[in-house]
Amino acid sequence: MVYTIITSRVVHWVNSLCVRARYHRWREEFNITSHEMEWMTRYFMHHMRKWSAWSDLAAAGGKTGHVCYAEAQIDIWKRLGKDVDKRFAKANSQYTQLMWV
Repeated sequence: MVYTIITSRVVHWVNSLCVRARYHRWREEFNITSHEMEWMTRYFMHHMRKWSAWSDLAAAGGKTGHVCYAEAQIDIWKRLGKDVDKRFAKANSQYTQLMWV
C-alpha cells in the first residue's frame, strides 16, 4: 500500500515535470516563430529595396532592359512581402505589420 502511494507520487511528479518542460518548449517555439515571421517579411523588404537601387543604377546608365527587369523583380518581392505580412498578421494577433510603400 505504501509502495503504491510513493510510486503514484513519483509518477505524478515526473509527469508534471514533463508537462512543464513541454510548456516551456512551446513558449520558446512561439517566441522564435514570431521573430522568424518578422525576419521573413524584412527579408522580402530588403530584396525589394536592393532591386530598387539596382533599377536606379540601371536607369542612370540608360539601360532600359535592365530597368524593366529590375522593376519586375521589385514587384515580385513587394507582392511576396505584402502577402506574407498579411498572412502573418492573420495567424498571429501579436504580430505587428510592417509599412510597405
